[in-house]
Amino acid sequence: MERAHLFVDGGGRELAYVAMSRARESTHAFVVADDNAQGAEDLRRDWSTERTPTWAIDTGLPDRQSLRRETVARLPEEERFHVAALVLAETRMTANAIDSIRTADLAPALAEARGALRQAEKARDDLKSGWAIYQHTEIGRAVADLAEAKRGLFDSRTQAEYGARWRDRRAGAKKVATWAGREKDAEERWQTYVAPEAARLETEIARHGVTVDQLTARRETQAAAYRLGVERGWSLQCDAHQLAVGIASHRDKLDGVPRRAPRRSTGQSRKSPVLNPTPQREPVDQPRLGM
Repeated sequence: MERAHLFVDGGGRELAYVAMSRARESTHAFVVADDNAQGAEDLRRDWSTERTPTWAIDTGLPDRQSLRRETVARLPEEERFHVAALVLAETRMTANAIDSIRTADLAPALAEARGALRQAEKARDDLKSGWAIYQHTEIGRAVADLAEAKRGLFDSRTQAEYGARWRDRRAGAKKVATWAGREKDAEERWQTYVAPEAARLETEIARHGVTVDQLTARRETQAAAYRLGVERGWSLQCDAHQLAVGIASHRDKLDGVPRRAPRRSTGQSRKSPVLNPTPQREPVDQPRLGM
């Protein structure tokens, strides 16, 4: 609602908060007093008092530990009907609370973590070749120079050992020293530029891998808990339905007016299509409490 009007007649801080926080635009409080100062003082005194509200569901029920069929059976007929109605209301409230369970959607976070892991792994592959994001950088040039020096040293050693002519073998032997020096320089540059980046990527890959594993485990745990909650909520709704059937039967006896048994809503049937509802019990004189 946009605007609300509140007649203040006690209730304490809790009810005042509920009443004053309903409207989106403004809330007007009205109080009976001799003047504005007295009205402000009454409001200040009432709204500074903490009171625990007493709900209807908390009244009229025996102690939880003693709420058994035998206990209810000893109550007067009207009291049994009252207790049955309260238990039905509480059962439905519990079912609604369980049915409203919503777990945090971890799919976006999991997709993001997997994407980051794939990106880090691709960067590690690119680092080995010096291409993609590392091309035309010191890191890329260091990788390329080391690879070139290794190939040149291998070719010169092969020529020095297996050359067809003695001149080829001698030329290869001279190139070995040159390529060995270039390989040493390239390895020093690789340690300077490439090694830190390689270590960073390995750490990042490990971190993203742990995140993916944790989110996957949390998602599986949430899915199992949600399935259990849905099954529990469906069971409670079935109990509430059977209790409603018992109350309807009890009303028939009290009023002498035939009533149709309450039907489950289509929304409840859609909650858990794989579960079979509890078979309907035979109606009895007393309302079933589902205990």
